[in-house]
Amino acid sequence: MEAFSDGVFAVAISFTLIFLHAMRAGLLTTAPQPEERRLAVLRFGLGTVAYLVVMMVSLVSPAATLVGAGLLAGYYVFQRSLDSPGDEPGI
Repeated sequence: MEAFSDGVFAVAISFTLIFLHAMRAGLLTTAPQPEERRLAVLRFGLGTVAYLVVMMVSLVSPAATLVGAGLLAGYYVFQRSLDSPGDEPGI
């Protein structure tokens, strides 16, 4: 279970770095406003810290690790659903 959580943590770091590069290089389909950029970086950064916590939990409880990783994945899948209809997915 430790290997699984280490891998998930590495993926979280990778996605955060790719996202930061895409924003800085202007590779997003719509340019987010500075406030949107700050919130997105904060959201991704906090998610990476949360995956670090899940990695530490894996030393104690494999079941809790799966639950934590599943909750984090679900958050990232469904977090855009709270936006108003018709918003372009720029971030």
